[in-house]
Amino acid sequence: MLEKQDLEMIRTIMKEEISGVREEMKAEFTSVRKEMKAEFTSVRKDMRALENRVLNEIDNVQERTNEHFERMDKRLDNLESTVNTIKLENSTVNLLIRQMDTMQKEIDELKRKVS
Repeated sequence: MLEKQDLEMIRTIMKEEISGVREEMKAEFTSVRKEMKAEFTSVRKDMRALENRVLNEIDNVQERTNEHFERMDKRLDNLESTVNTIKLENSTVNLLIRQMDTMQKEIDELKRKVS
């Protein structure tokens, strides 16, 4: 059986070992924490860069879409102008046809009177 002095010596050695292991673990945790912080910072930078690229692409798509809609608006305006012109021309043609009909009636009336 171990004597009290031996037990005290074992206890002291165990305390020293535990203290040493504790310090090693503390140093390892500190090192791991620094590595994780550095990795987190790197990931954060990568995420910012990715976010900026995505936002730039969204801006590009929006600009192209706006340009497309501007072209479509111009085409629609041109079509509306063409339709209005055709309506006006149609109205003018109808008026001319009525005038021709009226003149034809007058000519027929004059021919009848002359004959």
